[in-house]
Amino acid sequence: MLRKTFNAIIENILHPCLIYASRRAGIAYTDMKADFEAESAFCDLVYEKYEKERHRFHNDYMVNKKTKIDRHKISAIFYLAFVEAAAERNFHDFRKIKRKDNKFLFAHNLAFNISMAILESFIITAKEKDEKYCEYLEISGIMTKLREYKKYTIKEFILAHKQGKLSSLLLANIFYLIECNSEEKFLKLYR
Repeated sequence: MLRKTFNAIIENILHPCLIYASRRAGIAYTDMKADFEAESAFCDLVYEKYEKERHRFHNDYMVNKKTKIDRHKISAIFYLAFVEAAAERNFHDFRKIKRKDNKFLFAHNLAFNISMAILESFIITAKEKDEKYCEYLEISGIMTKLREYKKYTIKEFILAHKQGKLSSLLLANIFYLIECNSEEKFLKLYR
């Protein structure tokens, strides 16, 4: 991914997700914004980890080395890079959040929201899906029982991460299933 594209993800996806997450955590967005500027040390680390994991994924899992990585894998690799960078920096960038467990949850929740937004933006811009579904995604996002689903999915991601078993391949498969489930729900409701 070009650094320009990565910076656009930071500005257009991470910042809105951070605003939402910081409100939910009772933290002023301005208290955290500097840590998440596109050229901050934290974002540099996320980009470095993203590129390293993307390269590893491409070499280890892609049969045709000239094939581009799809949206599920990009979202998964970004998720993994984000939480790995947060863990490596010992959650320094989340200093306004009390207790280490809450910082871990905050980082994974933020990474999940960012990954879903990346997935949504790819679907919307590719316009390969039903036009009405793309319009729905722009307004409402991917359809899941978010409270229940996110709660348990993120807990499992945290557990896998703590055990050193969180992988971009696992995440990509889960994100693919989330997308398929969302589209199926949409079609059942609106067709």
